[in-house]
Amino acid sequence: MIYPMMMKVDFKSVKNVKKHPAGLIISTGTSWLIKPFLMFGLATFFFYVVFKTFIPADLAKDYVAGAVLLGAAPCTAMVFVWSSLTKGDPAHT
Repeated sequence: MIYPMMMKVDFKSVKNVKKHPAGLIISTGTSWLIKPFLMFGLATFFFYVVFKTFIPADLAKDYVAGAVLLGAAPCTAMVFVWSSLTKGDPAHT
């Protein structure tokens, strides 16, 4: 899935990313400052409130930890796919 997207990357242009750092700064800030806390809040709400009767508390704690990790580390393949679908810059992606 990643291979076709990687074929579109001009690796020489990756050096030019530092000329326009806004996308990189926004993406990094979102990934490390917003998404883990948002996922913690959502997972806590759903696993401890909504699905409280179906999931034991000790298992809910593990699910919350997994949700935080998934929120902080998006799938690289999907990042490439969404970038391709929006006609984004593969070098920035």
